[in-house]
Amino acid sequence: MEILDVEKVIADFEVMIENVRRETLKMILEENRCVEYLQNMVLNGRIDPESFKACVPLVTHKDLEPYI
Repeated sequence: MEILDVEKVIADFEVMIENVRRETLKMILEENRCVEYLQNMVLNGRIDPESFKACVPLVTHKDLEPYI
């Protein structure tokens, strides 16, 4: 009988979740590269998740209202 390593299962899920989050952000950025909000950021045409996270601060809904 094989013993389940719960910590390994959790770690594996965390890696999968991070990959899904990264790919989702990448897809959103690719599909919305021309929107006004992203054009006003200092991304200089870059749409990769790392550049986005480095250049775009966390915002609230109120911050985004002018673009909605």
